[in-house]
Amino acid sequence: MRDLGRLQDNLGYRFRDPDLLRLALVHPSADPKANFQRLEFLGDSVLGLVISDYLFRYLSRAHEGVLTRLKSYLVSRKVLREVAEVVDLSRYVLIRSEATSAKVLADAMEAIVGAVYLDGGLPSAYRLIERLWTGVIEALTPEDVLGPKERLQLLSQAKGNASPKYSVLGVKGPRHRPEFEVGVFINGKLVAVGKGTNRKTAETSAARMALERMEAKG
Repeated sequence: MRDLGRLQDNLGYRFRDPDLLRLALVHPSADPKANFQRLEFLGDSVLGLVISDYLFRYLSRAHEGVLTRLKSYLVSRKVLREVAEVVDLSRYVLIRSEATSAKVLADAMEAIVGAVYLDGGLPSAYRLIERLWTGVIEALTPEDVLGPKERLQLLSQAKGNASPKYSVLGVKGPRHRPEFEVGVFINGKLVAVGKGTNRKTAETSAARMALERMEAKG
């Protein structure tokens, strides 16, 4: 295993018990008995708690649904992998394979969160997560956390329009395989039409089409 001093510098945290960090880097394929799985389990819960607390404190006016979407995104494998890449984690994970997959990096990152929690308590884990996740939070875009329908509603309201309304225009095909056609209306005007195997997917398709047209017009 490489010298862990550089990794601790990248993390911005010095372990009192370096063995916790070493364990957090061991994939089950490298050691079926002593590996990061238990730390990963713990880190998952700690990360969820800290992100929830952070969002609750700093987004005091955000609706619960928005907070839920934000949390889901910030604890996702995609974000965990991005954070792992920032600290160059792939150089340190012990695995019986030449390639370190996105899942392995995400799992190891959660294990490190769990290790920091055991080593320094919740305040240390909070500072670690706040420091490493700040860049991701600052770079958030609506596309990361909101679906086409929510984004269309925000865009419509920003332009001073009424909220979009959806209406089924027709249903084609056999009963076991229907195709819904849904129109989205803004201020009573048909803006776009979407299709899907059910009403929900057709509404999403219509919203996506409407977004593209409205954004193209500026």
